[in-house]
Amino acid sequence: MKKLMFFFLVMCNFVLGQSGLDRLRMVVPVGHSGPVNSAVFSRDGRFILTSSDDNTARIWDSKSGKELKVLTCQIDKLKSANFTHDGMSVIIRSQDSIGIWDINSGKEKKVISNTNGAPAISNFGNLILTIGDDFLARIIEMDSGKELQVLNTQKNKINLALFSNDGKLALTANENGTFYIYDVVTGTELKVYRGHTSAISSAKFSLDNKLVITSSSDNTAMIWEVKTGKLLHTLEHEWFVGYANFSADNKLATTASSDRTARVWDVESGKLIKVLYHKSMVAASIFSTDNKFIITGEFTFADGFFTSD
Repeated sequence: MKKLMFFFLVMCNFVLGQSGLDRLRMVVPVGHSGPVNSAVFSRDGRFILTSSDDNTARIWDSKSGKELKVLTCQIDKLKSANFTHDGMSVIIRSQDSIGIWDINSGKEKKVISNTNGAPAISNFGNLILTIGDDFLARIIEMDSGKELQVLNTQKNKINLALFSNDGKLALTANENGTFYIYDVVTGTELKVYRGHTSAISSAKFSLDNKLVITSSSDNTAMIWEVKTGKLLHTLEHEWFVGYANFSADNKLATTASSDRTARVWDVESGKLIKVLYHKSMVAASIFSTDNKFIITGEFTFADGFFTSD
């Protein structure tokens, strides 16, 4: 029988104040026909948005796992999808364009072309932050498509770019393990952060924008103080760390690794709290907005779906 690749969302109970996490309790199979390349919560935690190489983006109910909407894209090589800051639209990135989709109607309402490959996007208000194959990051006005700022201080290929939660800062990270923070209004470089010895795979601001957590192919995640640039903690795995994120209250961090584990850490001390073991490489781990759940994504080759023990 032909083997298929499925992406599984593994929900774990999490209770604040306890010493650890409850056992894995539910596995929700995502019905994409190709590998999933991104998965994010909506800001209110009610929905999950996934995108896939099958050229669809799908919206799911985060509690029931029910598929709510399928956005089928007639584009070449869908790369990722994200909710807009107001939660009313979805931004879908392809190889050479960015599409803005209305969630209620499920229709594409705007296309921004000539984005130089746009390997990553971030949104705040009416602004989109993109990075292109030309190694430049650009801040673009979503309504008009006008380019407002070009962030070009890096000489290496940029892996990712994102806005801070208040939209005042922009972060870009590159393949040599360095990341930069800029002022969004002026485009001025504010600080350079060096510590990773290999490419940065993800970066997230804490909700209060005081901290940044990064993950890397150097088998670590790192927690940084934004204002001073100080490296506070190094969180270690046995293999490539593909994703890291904070809880909504900034007290915990979660990391996902190719060593088949997701891990939960105390942000203040940097101490490991819990290891969540998986059957395959873990692509992502994200806290729900109420901190009661962690959603993890793993890639598995199988004849069909599996359930947790």
